[in-house]
Amino acid sequence: MSEPAMLALAVRIGERAMTNDLDVLLRRLREEPLPSGLDRLDQMVFERLALIQQFPPEALRRASLFAIVGAALLGMASSAFLPSEAASSPLTSFALANPLAPSTLLLGAR
Repeated sequence: MSEPAMLALAVRIGERAMTNDLDVLLRRLREEPLPSGLDRLDQMVFERLALIQQFPPEALRRASLFAIVGAALLGMASSAFLPSEAASSPLTSFALANPLAPSTLLLGAR
């Protein structure tokens, strides 16, 4: 299908046409101007790293501990609300009928 035909089939939103044709999307991206501040990106990253390194080590340790405890509590809380059929069956990563696969969880809600 030619590019004009693809654009004719595309859905119009505002002034730009949406399309799934990768070549058209890449061509549009190439034609866009570079974002302002892109030339300062490296400098901004190094400034942010320097700012992070200014934190006291105790604060970083405390934040890490808080994140670990929070993740553990979230994991325990989310496992408390498993559907009964998922909780009673063994977890296997590569099984066809994995009880915790999103497709089986969505179907179970019906």
